[in-house]
Amino acid sequence: MKEKPEKLIQQIIEMCTQPGDLVLDTCAGSMTTAIAAINCGRNFICFEKNREIYSVGKSRVEEHMKEVENANKQRSSDVEPEQ
Repeated sequence: MKEKPEKLIQQIIEMCTQPGDLVLDTCAGSMTTAIAAINCGRNFICFEKNREIYSVGKSRVEEHMKEVENANKQRSSDVEPEQ
């Protein structure tokens, strides 16, 4: 399995779509495109026919989504309320 460079995929997504758009990856592999879509604020649909590879990719996406959620919580708690 050859993983695509995430930064490159992210740049392509940003150039070709708008925030909130849907990104489709029909050969998702380790779900690099899904992670790049999350980073760009896009929705995604991914297909992977190999169950083992899908399982690894799904775990990556779930972990990445938790990291993004935690980072967002941290940012919102770092913002001091206006007085």
